[in-house]
Amino acid sequence: MARWWGLDLGTTNSSLAVWSDARSEAEMVDLGDVSRQMLLTESPVVPSAVYINPKDDFWTSLGRIPSIERRWLLGRQAYIGREAGDRNYEGRQPNYVESFKPLLAAAPTKVMTRVGGRAYTAREITRIFMRELVLQARRIGREKINALTMAVPVDSFETYRAELSAAAARLGIRGFQTVDEPVAAALGYGLNTERELTMLVFDFGGSTLDVAVVRTTGPGKAGTPAEVVAKQGLSLGGNNVDVWLVEHFARQINLNANLWRGTEWYQALLDSAQALKEDLFHREEASLSIGGRMGKELGFRDQQPTLSRDGLIEVLREHGLYADIERTIETLLTEAASRGIEPRDI
Repeated sequence: MARWWGLDLGTTNSSLAVWSDARSEAEMVDLGDVSRQMLLTESPVVPSAVYINPKDDFWTSLGRIPSIERRWLLGRQAYIGREAGDRNYEGRQPNYVESFKPLLAAAPTKVMTRVGGRAYTAREITRIFMRELVLQARRIGREKINALTMAVPVDSFETYRAELSAAAARLGIRGFQTVDEPVAAALGYGLNTERELTMLVFDFGGSTLDVAVVRTTGPGKAGTPAEVVAKQGLSLGGNNVDVWLVEHFARQINLNANLWRGTEWYQALLDSAQALKEDLFHREEASLSIGGRMGKELGFRDQQPTLSRDGLIEVLREHGLYADIERTIETLLTEAASRGIEPRDI
């Protein structure tokens, strides 16, 4: 009997898990060279990035035929995750694509890049990412993925779910279903408790902020184990914070950060801003890691820009993050109250 796998497709990072019969719980899957360890949790994740091979060999060309791909995954169409980032060492190459999830939801047929005379839409990039992820699981000795559940944002439309379902079918995955991301989080937190729970799930991702009131039914109850009672979302996430941090440091040297956009340095700065942001979780002050040549090119010279945790909070406040969160939660609680759930019930 096929085991169930779970895939959380994120804007910045994605996670793969499989149900363990021995432990009676899901376990995160480390996919080797394509994975990286999260700084805070040390969990293995796959950066949501694709580096398309510039030229197909015979087996890869054969593997692109839909009728064949449903039965056999032949060749390698791209590198994904950490391997994709390693091949993008010269900066923004056309072969390299990331942040495809928001476009899959909003405009799946929008062309994201062109490589070797071939146009790649958000739909195609997503399929390739899922394909190579499934193949990598096979390479490290896992069984073929035949049953897959994918988490989806609370405000996603049926078209987004249909896109994921079509991609899974193209890869020969016969058992496919979706679950709301807040429900997945609530189940992971509260399914094994001995009582019903009503909780507020706060999901701050790479490109979206989702908050939801979720109610679990407790173990041994018939029907759906959890339901979303109220939900609200914003097009705001960790990627926005990285941009704000780059702009903050640019102002320190009286430079417009927009002048850096499209350069290899700009992406390197965003990566450094993300690392600084995570570093501030552990300490009161952190430095923006920039190499000597990059620092001089950008105007930092020999300076090593630093930011305190209080400084980060001020940057977030300046850009209205906390005000946006408060308004979103207030709207959410009003919606929940209209359905009979008061704040004291959460």
